[in-house]
Amino acid sequence: MDVRQRAGRHVRAQPALRQIAYYSQFLYRIVFAGLLFLYISLLGVAPGFLDRTGIAMAMWCYILAVTAVMVLARGQRLTPLLQRAMIFIDLNAMVVGVPHDPLPGMPTLLVFYLAYADLGLRNQYRHYVEALAGGAVAGALMLFLRGRYTAGGLSPADIWQALLLTIIVLHGLQIFAGRDRALKLARATQERLQLALDSPGLGAWSTSDPLVELKVDGHIQSVLGLEGERFSDRMSDYMDRMHPEDRPRVMERYTRFVRFGGADYEDEYRVLRPNGEVRYISSRAKAERNHLGAAVSIAGMVWDLTEQRRQQERLREMEERYRIATSAAQIAVWIWHVKEDRFEHDDSLNRLLQLRQETRALSLAGLLPVIHAEDRKAFEQRIRVALAGDQTDFFDEVRLQFEDGRMRVIQVRATILRDEKGKALRVAGANWDATRLALARQELERSNRELDDFTYIASHDLKEPLRGIASFAEYLQQDYADRLDDEGRSMIQKIRDQAKRMEQLIAELLHISRLGRSGLEREDTDLNAVLNDVLESLDFSLKEKNVALRMPRPLPRARCDRVRVGELFRNLITNAIKYNDKDERWIEIGCEPINMERVFYVRDNGIGIKPEHRGRVFTLFERLHKRDAYGGGTGVGLTIVQKIVHMHGGRIWIESVPGQRTSFYFTLPERDPDEQ
Repeated sequence: MDVRQRAGRHVRAQPALRQIAYYSQFLYRIVFAGLLFLYISLLGVAPGFLDRTGIAMAMWCYILAVTAVMVLARGQRLTPLLQRAMIFIDLNAMVVGVPHDPLPGMPTLLVFYLAYADLGLRNQYRHYVEALAGGAVAGALMLFLRGRYTAGGLSPADIWQALLLTIIVLHGLQIFAGRDRALKLARATQERLQLALDSPGLGAWSTSDPLVELKVDGHIQSVLGLEGERFSDRMSDYMDRMHPEDRPRVMERYTRFVRFGGADYEDEYRVLRPNGEVRYISSRAKAERNHLGAAVSIAGMVWDLTEQRRQQERLREMEERYRIATSAAQIAVWIWHVKEDRFEHDDSLNRLLQLRQETRALSLAGLLPVIHAEDRKAFEQRIRVALAGDQTDFFDEVRLQFEDGRMRVIQVRATILRDEKGKALRVAGANWDATRLALARQELERSNRELDDFTYIASHDLKEPLRGIASFAEYLQQDYADRLDDEGRSMIQKIRDQAKRMEQLIAELLHISRLGRSGLEREDTDLNAVLNDVLESLDFSLKEKNVALRMPRPLPRARCDRVRVGELFRNLITNAIKYNDKDERWIEIGCEPINMERVFYVRDNGIGIKPEHRGRVFTLFERLHKRDAYGGGTGVGLTIVQKIVHMHGGRIWIESVPGQRTSFYFTLPERDPDEQ
């Protein structure tokens, strides 16, 4: 038997169960009224059952009792109760009349319960509770009057009756006060619920026939894609809109909840909109059950989880791409909490440092032993200096020494996060394996040294033969010029010119090779003083060409080789003077921060450089114009500029608009590359 068949059998059984429950409750009330009448009769109060005076007295006592109860309940529903009491008294006056001499003997409780029995049944005990409280107080007052007007005083039965009625009235007042608090709580809950229901993606549903009927609000219809349409209010219609893969499971759980479950229901499933779109739903509900445990009414809410699920899916995809990318690039990402000396990381850091995969509690002190002994102390010192200062960026390169003797080189780049006082709180960074890069750099440095050595040796060895050629040409020109014709004398002059040019080229080669061989003498340098010396040496050329100088702001200090940086500025300024055909020439020299880096520039309004030629300007002996154009030259000046920048660990590039301006940009690190 499938789920729908079992649900159908349960639905067919519901009317019979409800009838049994109704008649059981009715029978319970009849039995209770009979037992109450028997109790009063045994106490000897029954003889005055139809006494008109007793009825009137009971009604007046009821008014006093209701007033007392309502005062204790802080005035809630006082006016409606008094109105009902007055109507009842008016009916009594029309039927039996109102006596003037009150006599005791009326069984107040029985009359009160009979009068309100129908109201109590129709209003789910609301008036029944009022009857219990008010009638109990009225009975207690009747006992007091009876004892007062009876010469014999109160009997033991009266005492027991008063005790019982006192217990009843206390219980009734407790129920009434609880009902008052429950009403206030219900109103507050309803207000909060309404605010929640106004939120997008949140809807409410209810049913009084849990396996047949389902009433939904407009929010749920919107989730189902039924805006503006009428929902059929059938449970089967809602079930049919579920995803086929989820429907059997949801029906099974819901049916089990209706028949045997607890007070709460919770489930997640998918629904299909008419256009085929899939929405993810979370549903929660509470049930009211009969004495057999079956749910007779259910109220619940649904949440549209689609966007949340999509965000979770996107997050999983991003995490997967991140994992693949970091694994392929051998990058480890981490966060270091400085105060606790604790790292947050994933397995990629364990793999990079070759730590055990289960290692989680990493600290700086625990990582230092992995660093090569020659780099360890300097690396730790650079970290402490960075944390104590005000910098936010950190970069370093260290060697790792493993237990098996193998060695790796890793690079570290991080951002230091500080509080409002500048104290370092966390450091977020990444490590990657730079072993191949370090080996390639070492190989390049070796090749450059060999090339510098070759250039130096070749240039030095070429100087002597070239000097001999130039000397012989000069000797021929001086001593044998009269023996040669014009063509011969012209050829000798060309030999001398070429020898002179060759001598200049060899001198430039020797200069470049010396740059690589001699290294740098770094010191804290005032670049403004360096620039003033350069401009003073070029003063004649600047005035001759009528060049105006611009400096928007002073240059910062830098740790560099003062002589080499002076040569750098001299070559760039000379280049700017030479390649300018404007009547009003200007050169601008400055420094500006770009992407958290100090960028120096030398800018002019000269002839500019075409985009296709920008890659050639730093090539050795490369000239973009004829040899004699713009004053000639060897084509080595910008090569020297590039080499000086690279020796300092910086970068150089060009931006130019042909016919308008050219800007040479370069960087000089604030510290030595070996100290970063």
